[in-house]
Amino acid sequence: MEIGRTALIVDAISFMTLGVQIVIGNYFLAIGKAKQGGMLSICRQGLLFIPFLLIFTNLWGMTGLIATQLVADVCATIITVIMWFKEKSLQLV
Repeated sequence: MEIGRTALIVDAISFMTLGVQIVIGNYFLAIGKAKQGGMLSICRQGLLFIPFLLIFTNLWGMTGLIATQLVADVCATIITVIMWFKEKSLQLV
């Protein structure tokens, strides 16, 4: 029960970043930049999650398994925001 409780709390925290990722990912799709939008879509659950899962579970076991989603979501959000700021600066030029 304690492991499940901790995992749900960490997942709830990581879900706070999900809105930014979805909105900006759809923004890229809407302006016709499918490569960037698609990249952001697979970034969260593929490109970042799987390597972090393999690394963190080997290093920290169950704690690493629980932390993987949060770390992957935070990193994906950072990448998303950076791509969005670059896109906005290109539009100003």
